[in-house]
This record gives sequence, C-alpha cells and structure tokens, in this order.
Amino acid sequence: MKTLFNNGLKSLAIILLVSVFALNVSAATATVDMGHAPKEIKKIIVNGNTKVILVQSAKEFITMDSLDLKNVSVTQLGNALTISSSQSNPVTVTVYVKNPYRIDASGTSEVKTLGKFNLVNLQVILKDDATARVKASTESIYTVVNDRANLQLIGETGKHVYETADVAKMDTAKLAATESENARILKVAVALNAK
Repeated sequence: MKTLFNNGLKSLAIILLVSVFALNVSAATATVDMGHAPKEIKKIIVNGNTKVILVQSAKEFITMDSLDLKNVSVTQLGNALTISSSQSNPVTVTVYVKNPYRIDASGTSEVKTLGKFNLVNLQVILKDDATARVKASTESIYTVVNDRANLQLIGETGKHVYETADVAKMDTAKLAATESENARILKVAVALNAK
C-alpha cells in the first residue's frame, strides 16, 4: 500500500511538472491580433532592429515572444505589413504569409525565410545595413541591394533582374537562374535606344 501511494504521488508530481512547463512554453509566445485585416499580406516592410522569420502558410498570422509585444510596432495598411523596432536588442517576429510579392528591409533588420517559398514573382529591396536570406522557387525575382546591405538568394528562378550598389553584397551561388540581368545595364540600354 505504501509503495502504491509513493508511485501515485510521484506520477502526480510528474504530471503537474509537465503541465506547468507546457503553460510556460505557451505563455512565452503571443499571436499578434491584426483585427479584421481585409487583405492578404503581399508586401512586408521591415525596419529598425528587427529580425523577421517568414513562413509560407495557407493561414496568415504573426507570432512573437510575449515580452516583445511592447517593443515592436506591427501594422497593416492594405496589403502592406510594416514591422519595426528601435530597441537595442533585436526583436524577433515570425510572419506566416501566403504569397508575398515584395520584401523591403532597412536599418539593421534581418529577414529570413523558413523553408522554401513557392511564388510566381518576388521583389527583394534592401538598404542601410539590412540583411536577408531568401530561399524561393519563382518564375522571376527582382532584387535591389543598396548601401551596406547583404542578400543571400537560394533556390531557382526563370529570370533574375538585379541592381546592387558598390559596397552592397549579394550572394547568388545557390540560386539557379535561367536568365540573369543587371538592371543598371538595362536602363542604360533603354536610354540609348530612346535617343
């Protein structure tokens, strides 16, 4: 009888411990309520000291650590989602999105895709000290990398049109592109043909 009581007490203690741990884990992540956002998110604008992880998903929503809710601004205007933070330590936000067509990053922000995105078209615009690592399969991708920004592209595309500043970095070693064109050269050619 004493052994049965001890074993029952130990089992109850383990169940309570696991329950408390599960509550703590679920309380650490918060889903951002975007209200009744009428449109799908098509454009993601990230600035400040923010780290954004993009996940392609049939359902769109945003999660972050509950302690960071007061340190980050998340707003949606039409189909554009803007995420920003001016905190000294980066704030991490995970965005589940269906089919974005544009990613704009500035400041010291960082954007990464989790898994491979399957999209028709994608534009990635980086400036300041922003960094991005994008893994995608697209028909076309357009990239602009300015200032000291750094872009890494992984995946495949039919056409890659790009524009980079002198000190900006773009790594396309893991991008298979059927066609690749420098937008600055295209602009010069169009200007010469217009004369």
